[in-house]
Amino acid sequence: MKPPFIDVTALIPQNLRFAALSLIFILLAVWLKLVVARLPLGVSRFLGCLPLLVAGLCAPYIFSEEEILPRTSALFILSWLGNFKVLAFCLGREPLRESMTVAQIAATLLLPIFPKAGERGKGGPEGRVQDSAGSGAGFLARWVGKLGARCPVTQSNMNCSPSRWCGRSQRTSMLSTTTSPGPSGQPGGADHSTSGSTPSGSSSACVLLGAVVFAEVDYRDALPLVAVHYLHAFGLYAFVGFLQDGPAAVAVEALGLQLGPTFDQPWLSSSLADFWARRWNIPTATCLRTLVYDPIVDGALIAPAWRRASPGEQAEGEHAKGREPPAPVPAQAPGQSGSLAQQPQLQPPVQGSAVRARTEEQARAAPRPSMLRRQLGVHAVFLVSGLVHEYIAWNVSGAGWGWKWTLFFYIQAPLMTAEGLGRRLLSRVGVWRLPRLLTTLLTLVLLEVTAYDLFFGFVDRDTDMAQRVLVACMQGYSAALRPLAPLLEAAAAAASAGWKQ
Repeated sequence: MKPPFIDVTALIPQNLRFAALSLIFILLAVWLKLVVARLPLGVSRFLGCLPLLVAGLCAPYIFSEEEILPRTSALFILSWLGNFKVLAFCLGREPLRESMTVAQIAATLLLPIFPKAGERGKGGPEGRVQDSAGSGAGFLARWVGKLGARCPVTQSNMNCSPSRWCGRSQRTSMLSTTTSPGPSGQPGGADHSTSGSTPSGSSSACVLLGAVVFAEVDYRDALPLVAVHYLHAFGLYAFVGFLQDGPAAVAVEALGLQLGPTFDQPWLSSSLADFWARRWNIPTATCLRTLVYDPIVDGALIAPAWRRASPGEQAEGEHAKGREPPAPVPAQAPGQSGSLAQQPQLQPPVQGSAVRARTEEQARAAPRPSMLRRQLGVHAVFLVSGLVHEYIAWNVSGAGWGWKWTLFFYIQAPLMTAEGLGRRLLSRVGVWRLPRLLTTLLTLVLLEVTAYDLFFGFVDRDTDMAQRVLVACMQGYSAALRPLAPLLEAAAAAASAGWKQ
């Protein structure tokens, strides 16, 4: 069975379809804010969210088979991330919150972002839920850098035919927007104190990406297949980061949202847990953690009170329930007589501090989840991730379910479990920490071994998905840069003339 490709390109232009899709989700954001947010958590809120869930599932099908990039982006952003955010909202979990404005809700649904969680009581490790990636200027710098990383390749091949990109070899770059999430805070994950890669680090990475992408275009036939796979991974990092950093800059500066980091130098990962949970596609990893991992370790679908909201939002909830804070004692005028004047002035309680203290007390009182429950959460996250990736691959490739991507992602869970057990065993025999360079190399090798056939083999040999995505990307970038070609040529000529003088 093939997915329902619908060819409507002859009836409705693509820009009008994008506009209609955006308008629909803005109206659904109004529905969620004014109606669904007033419903109790659980089944009632789920029924109220059905229009959003149906819209997210149907959105990719307004794009035809030839429109592979819009279709893939809609699958990733709306069918996967958007619907997971809506389901989490039904359970009182982040990132959507009742206190958000309609514009913030619409942006969270329409963009591949995960707004930073409010300050709350902590009952255990939360991965990178609380991390912040900084200002919109930082996001914009990373976005421009990742665009620039591909511009030299695009400019130098602006007039090339598709065969130039994918006809020489089956080993082509896979620029899919699907990514691989994992739970945060698992044994083996590095304890980062930073909140994401700095703009300077991202710029350095972008220079490297420009070099490796150029190498893949011109020299991939002469490179070993393993080296080509690592170039694939860098291309995927650049493409997904480009999708996320640009919208993130708009969301931060225009809407006042605080966002977590998107990527954090995944090539420096010291373990599988470090790679999946804290460095690779962090918004998707956080989304999976919130909807799949947290309910399992909490032992309940509905989020406990200490997870639901920031202290300020919980204080608003107290007012909504009719629990007003104690009224402050009126201040006495100077020199006023009476017993009240003799007593110290009582200040109004700080409601946020009281709620924060109560929330943190609830978090400390909650029993620590067992190792079995945490491991079940890890396995569930990677199983769900694999199934969603398989669904996206089925839609993009048009081929049947091969189960390779499902197996690739799910196998990461037992490997992470073995990784944690191995670390404990080493600590018992007195080996507390292996050299960082060694653990990084072992992690990269293990990722390549598992991805060699299951991930890259599927897009390179089993289907033509890599070729189609690559050609679509190059044609899109060429069309975008073609108007700039005269300016670039004039600048190059001026620079050449100045050099000769």
